[in-house]
Amino acid sequence: KTGKKIRGEDYMAISDKLAFEIYTISIFHITALILLFSFSAYVYFRAKKTPLLYGYMAVVGMIALWMLSKLLKTVAPNEGLRWLFIVTQYFGVDFLGFSLVVFAYIYAKNKVPSKTQLSLWAILPVLSFLAVVTNPLHMSFYSYYDFYKDRFGALFYPAQSVQYIYLLVGIIMLSQGFTKQPGFHGKRGFGVFFAAITLIPLFANLYYILFKMSALPWVFPFPVFDFTPIAGTIALILFMIPA
Repeated sequence: KTGKKIRGEDYMAISDKLAFEIYTISIFHITALILLFSFSAYVYFRAKKTPLLYGYMAVVGMIALWMLSKLLKTVAPNEGLRWLFIVTQYFGVDFLGFSLVVFAYIYAKNKVPSKTQLSLWAILPVLSFLAVVTNPLHMSFYSYYDFYKDRFGALFYPAQSVQYIYLLVGIIMLSQGFTKQPGFHGKRGFGVFFAAITLIPLFANLYYILFKMSALPWVFPFPVFDFTPIAGTIALILFMIPA
């Protein structure tokens, strides 16, 4: 119930409410990770080993890193470990859009982007990630941070806007070719529906951010947490089944 020091570290005090939140977050993320790894393993071993497959696996890797880091951050026993997993979490977040654009480019163009294209596309994600890594120096990504809670700072919004732009570009590129697949011949409505599924993570993340800004109430029957990567897992699986 109360915090204590072990070998000079401040360890977390666990209330019943906090224990329930940790349990809920863990169950959701472990279930999503199992689904993502199982489905991706099936795709990997059944598909031809092409750049398109590796592009897909890069997207899976970023989502998996995001979820695994969130899970480890939730159960971290001290602030140092918690911050480490926040950094690895944002590596997944910041390079998810980049990975999706690369995957979408290969999917739409049937060729691998050049090294120059990859380097240019990576500039903004790298800058966004550096804003997180260097936060203890400027406190602008998180304006407040401790073991129990945090508050976004001025750099958070432009950094996350970069991710929205990359994700939207990737989604548009994917949806253009997705609805033209032979399986959707004469069923364009189904193609549009499955292509629109890729928007689920964006809406989930937008809702969570608006909640954090106190612009919207929390309407779900479980404790507050960012369920964007779980929504991304569901969307990716539903998108890839017909693809």
